[in-house]
Amino acid sequence: MKTASLPWLVINMAITADGKICGPRASTNTPPDARMARFSSAADHRRLLRIRSTCDAVISGRKTVEADRVDLGPGSTYWQQRRVRQGLSPFNKRIVISSSGKIQPTCHVYQYPFSPLLIATTDAGLERSGPVAQTTDWIQARSFGKTHVNLHALLAWLGAHWQVHRVVAEGGGELNDALFRDGLVDELFLTVCPIIFGGTTHGTLADGMGASNLGEAYGLRCVEHQTRNGEQFLRFLKSRPARVQALKA
Repeated sequence: MKTASLPWLVINMAITADGKICGPRASTNTPPDARMARFSSAADHRRLLRIRSTCDAVISGRKTVEADRVDLGPGSTYWQQRRVRQGLSPFNKRIVISSSGKIQPTCHVYQYPFSPLLIATTDAGLERSGPVAQTTDWIQARSFGKTHVNLHALLAWLGAHWQVHRVVAEGGGELNDALFRDGLVDELFLTVCPIIFGGTTHGTLADGMGASNLGEAYGLRCVEHQTRNGEQFLRFLKSRPARVQALKA
């Protein structure tokens, strides 16, 4: 159960019409095609930057940032100035989640010191990621659990120590699933693109353990719906638990 003191958490994702977010998972040994994670339009990318411009921080999983050239930053000067007009700092804070602590130091996100970056890991992962953080004063590694990252504890720490009030998570699917299962998602921005990937090994919006029965499903209500150039731009808010129960009837 999420407490009112935790930051407001947004998930922003683009999916194919069959719910995929990328190509085959790394575990399939299929050569990765980064283009399969960039199937949405320029309008969707502008939406991503607009959402980031309202947030104090951006969260992403390690595999997601290592799969593409992303810096998790606010974008151009236009978006930085927009943040300032809204009373935010020009650059958002950044969080990369890695339970294992395995970090590729040459990854794109670790090359840009425009804002603080937190590697959220575990006790064991701290031994692996700590040396990376020790090479610079703008990256820090911190443990939030013995064997897995406690997302409640992470959000509480971000609120207390980084003054984060609103944060956006941008995948991947395993992180999204964990956030849903922990009841932490307040808002979901979803772009549905007119393309089909098919297959059973491709990443989805919420991979991981998932719900084992309908009562565990995460209830949402759609509050915005637009169609532009074939893409569906949706926004959902978290629904009361009674909404999921009503679906059984």
